[in-house]
Amino acid sequence: MKLYNNYTKGIKRIFSGSNRLKMCPGLIFFLALIVISLLYYYHIIILSPPQSIHRWRQTDCTSITLNYYQHGMKFFRPEVHSLVSDGYTTGYAAGEAPVLYYFIAALYRVTGPDDTVYRIANTLVFYIGLFALFKISSFFLQDKFLAAFIPLLIFTSPVAAYYGCNYLPDTAALTFVFLGWLQFLKYYSGNQYWKYLLSVVFFGLAGLLKISMSINLVALTGFIFLHHIKTMQLPGNLTLRNALKKYLPLITGGCIITGWYLYAVRYNDYHDATTFLTGTRPWWDLAADERQDITRFIMDNNLSLYFSHAVLYFLAACLILTVAWFKKIQKLLVIITGLLLTGGLIFVNFWYSQFQYHDYYFITLFAPLAFLIITAMTGLRTCCEKILQSWWFRVALIAFLIFNVFHARHEIKLRYFGWKREAPVYEEYFTIRPHLGSMGIRPNDRVISIPDVTSCYTLYMMNQPGNNLPGINRSTAGDIKKFIGLGARYLFVNDTALVNDPILQEFLKVRIGNVKNVHIFRLDSLDSFNLKP
Repeated sequence: MKLYNNYTKGIKRIFSGSNRLKMCPGLIFFLALIVISLLYYYHIIILSPPQSIHRWRQTDCTSITLNYYQHGMKFFRPEVHSLVSDGYTTGYAAGEAPVLYYFIAALYRVTGPDDTVYRIANTLVFYIGLFALFKISSFFLQDKFLAAFIPLLIFTSPVAAYYGCNYLPDTAALTFVFLGWLQFLKYYSGNQYWKYLLSVVFFGLAGLLKISMSINLVALTGFIFLHHIKTMQLPGNLTLRNALKKYLPLITGGCIITGWYLYAVRYNDYHDATTFLTGTRPWWDLAADERQDITRFIMDNNLSLYFSHAVLYFLAACLILTVAWFKKIQKLLVIITGLLLTGGLIFVNFWYSQFQYHDYYFITLFAPLAFLIITAMTGLRTCCEKILQSWWFRVALIAFLIFNVFHARHEIKLRYFGWKREAPVYEEYFTIRPHLGSMGIRPNDRVISIPDVTSCYTLYMMNQPGNNLPGINRSTAGDIKKFIGLGARYLFVNDTALVNDPILQEFLKVRIGNVKNVHIFRLDSLDSFNLKP
């Protein structure tokens, strides 16, 4: 009994409000991030080329980055390895503003092009975002332990865990969102105008990287407007009496975001490019049965990718507590959370069909959900502070985190080492680049890759411009002849069975080698295929 009492006293000392993470809370937080990252196999993944779920989108990002590095760092001329634009003669295509790609390409000029550099940089940026959320949570909760719980819980989402060490710009955009809110809160409490400007800059960068993240700039605009018309009496030091100083930065940020996406649409139209989505996919454009199928798919397959069911129930409880206690919670927090949740709901409606197969769209909702948790915990502190400060509640939160870390770890394991890795894996292309030069294939030689259902996965892995074909069908021979007519010089066949297919035989006369299961053929001359030059 005495041993048990001593044990419980020790637990209470560690987790009591009077002893909570007083020494180096930031360092402890980053150590927790590193430990969780190791559990997610980041030490292995960080050395891996693009692969697994959404490898298509991953190599769209890395392809633009590598082409910047190789073709003169022309920011307004993004291009990919897949030559499907301008009548199958170029790879020019634009989506989100290539801020991240350009930054990584600049790093390549120091380190040389390396996928590991990309992963490391994007992961570190995401860590900064989680730390910014830690500081935001500390601002409202005044409790380092509880403040650390919120970003760590976000990190237990399988989506966050997977794309946190990846190539897509979504997590970097989320980082700028959290940095923007952090700077605004610093301005709110200290009245330094430059911090207000900095918050708008961060929100603008977030919107440029991912247009859906613009809901945060809109939410800030809504908050400033509510303060301006004095709908609610808010504490704080906001003294922006000059309407120009209030709204000019917001309007400028909105115009820059809008300007880029108008440019991207124009750029794609001019080059007849279809690589990137530059429009919306709302539910009202779908037939009733399509909406039902998408909804059923999301409910059956995707919810556990967003969070474990335990976290989903926790978020539902947070929403209920927020509604029940909103009068007792700081108005600043209630307004921001309400605006963000409204923006998140609008975003889901406008891109609803994308949620079926594009799990990374959920990353936009991490900011509204993080503020929802902060709001609920603030209400809990006001109404039930003894529960919030109790050692057993904190032990329960740690157990909750651990459970969800292993939920995310399981998903990461399936994606990189299990059945979700996606077949075919194309492992032969992971190390193919150094072999191509010895076969006489030059960096700018146009190639054809078969089979590949993505836009430029195998092309990027080879670092060769050209075209992919998904497999053999009635149009295959005609497509190959068309690409030969446009300058294709080599055919890569990543399937021994296809090498024996009768449709391909006329193109397989000059074999120059193979790398494992990738068979490489030279497409000699136009005359060989009865084509006109």
